[in-house]
Amino acid sequence: MNTKKNREAHSDFEKAKELNPYNSFAITGIGTAYVSEGKIEQAIKAVEESRSRFPKEALFTYNSACVYSLACEHLKKQADLNQVLISQYEKQALKDIKLSIEYGFYSLEGVEPDWIKKDPDLNTLRELEEFKEIINDEVKNRPSTKPRPSTKPGPSTKPKG
Repeated sequence: MNTKKNREAHSDFEKAKELNPYNSFAITGIGTAYVSEGKIEQAIKAVEESRSRFPKEALFTYNSACVYSLACEHLKKQADLNQVLISQYEKQALKDIKLSIEYGFYSLEGVEPDWIKKDPDLNTLRELEEFKEIINDEVKNRPSTKPRPSTKPGPSTKPKG
């Protein structure tokens, strides 16, 4: 995101949060904007200060994972690589991904069945074994999309009368 567009987006997210402090998309958008600006501590603070407002909310939890993942990506590009902080952020991102699935992320309207596998915000996590395990577990535990047999009485089971 270019600097001007990032500033505009950040400003828009701040306004949205002012209008509704329970707008989880605005809060995680602020976190993402901070990461784009290189303000990692503020990004994490924006998410964590608001986390208690969104207990068991799938979208907030998922987008928080994205903020943490983007923070890792940014930190990995720095010359003074902070591996301890990267590891902490990766763990939190993975935890948030697991929780978002548990909270019903895939049942949210408009969420594609394989979104976590291809979301560019999670690129930095893709090679981690735990990320791969989360994806494999999610696929194994995903409800079947095959049509289920009807439980309505058919012609042969219809009561006679």
